[in-house]
Amino acid sequence: MDNPIRQATVIGAGSMGSGIAALLASNGVQVLLLDVPDGSDRDARARRGLELQLKRGGFTHPDFADNVTVGNTEDDFERIADSQWVIEAVFENLEVKRDVYARLEAVLSADAVLSSNTSTIPLAQLSEQMGESMARRFVITHFFNPPRVMNLVEVVSGKRTDAGVVEHISEVITHQLGKVALPCRDTPGFLANRVGNLWMAAAAILAFEQDISPELADAINQRIFTTPRTGVFGLFDYIGLQLVPDVWGSFLTKVDEFDAYRRFRVDNHPLFTGLIERGLTGRTGESGIYKGREQVIDPESMTYRDRRPVEDAALMAADTAGVVDADSPGGRYARAVFLEVVRYCASIAPEIADNVDDIDQSMIHGYSWKQGPFALADGVGLDGVISRMEADGIEVPEFLRTAAAAGGFYPAAGKCLSTTGQVVDRPSTTGQQTIAALAAECGVGEKNDDAQLIVLPDGTGIFSALTKRGSMSPAVFELLDRVCADGNPLGLRALVLASDDPRAFCAGADLGTLAQAGADGDEARLREFIDTGARVFARMRQAEFPVVAAVRGFALGGGLELLLHTDAAVFHQDCVVGFPERSVGLFPGWSGPLRAAQRIRAHLDESPDRDARALAKAFALSLETTPMKGAYALSAAGLLGEHDQVIALGAGVLDQAIVVARELARDYVAPAAAEFVAYKVGAGQPGLAEQWLESADGADEVDGRIAHALAQLLEAGADTSAAGGILSEATYLQRNCALCAPLLCQPGHAERAAAVLSGAGRKRR
Repeated sequence: MDNPIRQATVIGAGSMGSGIAALLASNGVQVLLLDVPDGSDRDARARRGLELQLKRGGFTHPDFADNVTVGNTEDDFERIADSQWVIEAVFENLEVKRDVYARLEAVLSADAVLSSNTSTIPLAQLSEQMGESMARRFVITHFFNPPRVMNLVEVVSGKRTDAGVVEHISEVITHQLGKVALPCRDTPGFLANRVGNLWMAAAAILAFEQDISPELADAINQRIFTTPRTGVFGLFDYIGLQLVPDVWGSFLTKVDEFDAYRRFRVDNHPLFTGLIERGLTGRTGESGIYKGREQVIDPESMTYRDRRPVEDAALMAADTAGVVDADSPGGRYARAVFLEVVRYCASIAPEIADNVDDIDQSMIHGYSWKQGPFALADGVGLDGVISRMEADGIEVPEFLRTAAAAGGFYPAAGKCLSTTGQVVDRPSTTGQQTIAALAAECGVGEKNDDAQLIVLPDGTGIFSALTKRGSMSPAVFELLDRVCADGNPLGLRALVLASDDPRAFCAGADLGTLAQAGADGDEARLREFIDTGARVFARMRQAEFPVVAAVRGFALGGGLELLLHTDAAVFHQDCVVGFPERSVGLFPGWSGPLRAAQRIRAHLDESPDRDARALAKAFALSLETTPMKGAYALSAAGLLGEHDQVIALGAGVLDQAIVVARELARDYVAPAAAEFVAYKVGAGQPGLAEQWLESADGADEVDGRIAHALAQLLEAGADTSAAGGILSEATYLQRNCALCAPLLCQPGHAERAAAVLSGAGRKRR
């Protein structure tokens, strides 16, 4: 981006403040983290905040903690003058916050942005006593906890806020921090908490009224709203029950007398107050509504009992409509919660948002729902939602009837309903391109059942697998082979490998093909599949144009091998990569170990044993089934290439990969073939397999066969060149299939693949 933040200050080093500081520091910002002095060690509070984030994984890599300088608000306040962005994250007290702002008037630089992380105090009150200069640069930036993980940042501006300030800080949040910057009005709870807290309160009170157990209530809410496994009562435990009286109670002072918050009072409910009085505050205490994995509170007796299996007809329904129509206790509860959430959202939408998609996005990114309430209502059918409300004696909001008449809250592709009832363009939360949008704009040039190629006007190709999680099937290889054929028959300038699935770039080989061939003992089919993959990847590596991968989500097994054959990759910083092949009875068979060794060698110091060290590291990496989490772990492993990039915005990997591909295309020359001095085992010394097995925890006969086959591939053998025992690409490919394919026909190997395919595979290290 053109104007990134380089220096920032966070005032308040509690869980949220230190988490925001860690997020900034992980994305290239030098951060001054301040809190009030604490005894003789005046920086102790800020230091504890930093240590908390290191412990919790608040940094994308621990080394980024070096970007944080701790201090205190008395000795170091004047240092704030160097900051481009100052974030106030002190506790939720209006006067305390105003005191901070008054002190900042004297030190804040003339063009610095000031924001508050408040979630409960209106911007109008916060800025009421500010001078004009500071008020123009003041916004609320409400991060969600933990900032490292949660995508949403609500951005609230005031009447005096400059539009350019809002645009700039939203750009920073989106492109530099990789979060979703959602514009919000200055209304109680903004968007996500206004809806999310009401949902939690209604779900809890309705469960109490209908005598629904916490376990069933959580299962039903998870089923309706596709929430995380916490459901609703588990979510209360997660955030801390001690917050319930203040957070939910605060809404009662801000909403009108007819608001549903007054109907669903959790702030003074005996279950919550009783647990809080006993110090049972959820994950911040010994227990809460749940006690470990085995027990749950009984709301009547206020004592713990064993958790019970949840059984209800509603949980067996195929869709949301079936859940809410089930004639069972869970179904009746589901209907009540669903209709209340939809009714509430439709009632308050004109007050809190410009369009329905902003509200849906707030729940997707702030509460981890897979769909927002308006999209869920569309899925059930608005006429059906209205008829259910009428049957249950619920007043139907006028906005809901307007949406039904318009054809839904999302009446057409790329469209949504404004809260004034107009059909408008659906806003983009990131402004980034998608494969689907490019296909609609440019058309699909080549396609088969499992893959497609889009060619942009300048000749840049976008290749994507259409299989589940981008897995590599024979048909995917067929099209990729055609795209990368000798002579560049499609006339491509460059090629980008990408996926629209945020969860996976490529989850590897089509495991069904491998498992079935192994179970049948069909070695010929295995040889063909492995040889095809290795051959197509090698052809792609030698293509006449650069190949760039756009990587977010998982890149596992063959997915990692695929990207290791590219000229460059743009990685989302939170991608997950690794070689799980040992868990399915193989070693990486599409030349992944060789490509890993190439990259590792480029990062090693020159020495006579450089090749041996690179091959040994690649060998160990190829047998390590625990994935590497985060692109910076790739760097530590020596796998980042010269032109690779790591970015914060997952949705931005495609756009940036296209940029990188076009840059490489200007004077592209295909890379030279790989050539190593093969790993030599000294007389009387253990080989690669023996070294690994000696230290491997719990390795069995299957692991031993895999390790020995992979070692045989990388070690000097009779077929290496007499001139120094050279392991060339040609030699590697000749050995590879002959050593890898037979493994799945050995006892125990195909069973591993079948177990992983069924979801029953055990974790291996």
